[in-house]
Amino acid sequence: MDDNLGSARKIVATTVGNRASAVYLAIVFAGLAYAGIAMFVYGPDAAMAGVVPALLTAPTSLALIGLPIVEAHANGLVIVIVAALVNSTAIGLLARRLGRPGRAMTLPHR
Repeated sequence: MDDNLGSARKIVATTVGNRASAVYLAIVFAGLAYAGIAMFVYGPDAAMAGVVPALLTAPTSLALIGLPIVEAHANGLVIVIVAALVNSTAIGLLARRLGRPGRAMTLPHR
């Protein structure tokens, strides 16, 4: 039981426990808020506002929308949330990899 809890904590820490992932998720949340407010205020005229969160979570959201089993119009919010969490986890793994001592990213010499 403790192993499962430890694994879950590691996944959550990778997804939201670093600055890069937190900033990314805040940007996605702001995009969702913008789309929601635009759709509430402008109604049908703001139909393209829903594209903003999908673009913020690309390429994962675009890959999920492209799956034949997913109906994008019915599950748009779910797709954006899942894609944001997948992207945030990837950002967290990259941040952890680059943050290790001795593994700093260096530019090649010219």
